[in-house]
Amino acid sequence: MPRLLIISRDRKEAALLRESLIREGYEVRMTLPDEGEFGDHFTRMAPELILFDPVGDPEAVRRLRQDLAAAYERKDIPILVLSGEGSVAALDAACGMDDFLIRPLKMAEVRLRVKMNLWKQSRIDSEQLLKIGPLLIDPANYEVTVDGETVEMTFKEYELLRFLATHRGRVFTRDSLLSRVWGYDYYGGTRTVDVHIRRLRAKLGPSCENLIETVRNVGYKFRD
Repeated sequence: MPRLLIISRDRKEAALLRESLIREGYEVRMTLPDEGEFGDHFTRMAPELILFDPVGDPEAVRRLRQDLAAAYERKDIPILVLSGEGSVAALDAACGMDDFLIRPLKMAEVRLRVKMNLWKQSRIDSEQLLKIGPLLIDPANYEVTVDGETVEMTFKEYELLRFLATHRGRVFTRDSLLSRVWGYDYYGGTRTVDVHIRRLRAKLGPSCENLIETVRNVGYKFRD
């Protein structure tokens, strides 16, 4: 279920957007642009796309893009700007947006642009295959092979492996992995991460199980 975050001071409009997108099968949260509230929602949810109302200020989009890169290492997350017709002329790609929607919003257009931008974000060229020794991760097809043999995984096992492999050498706490991979408060607790790591190692086998290292009293990392 793709996760969307609406950042706006117009709660009425945001609520209508949220309701429409939830009916399309998305997980959607709303937040004010205030740093504390936004940061809390972003960390807990790990959204895959943001709908943002900069209130006619292109610099607000640029600041949001910079904050996403600096604080959350999410410089590539799609940002769809909600704009009045009179503010469109001030917008351009240099401000950091990926797309825009003009008020009054047409929900059919909103749904289409959200879908298109999520698709563009997920499209990965074959050149971006992740190869670490005998391990090959194909993000475009959600496939993992070891020594040419396909490794069957659940979606969360795959997502956890892909996340760690794309952040090689960096240590992540269990709480951080829950937030970044599961994308919401997981009531089962951090034990969930340990269970998935154990299953991953077993499935990767002797040639690759040591790629995932345990950092004592901290969490896990993928060998650099």
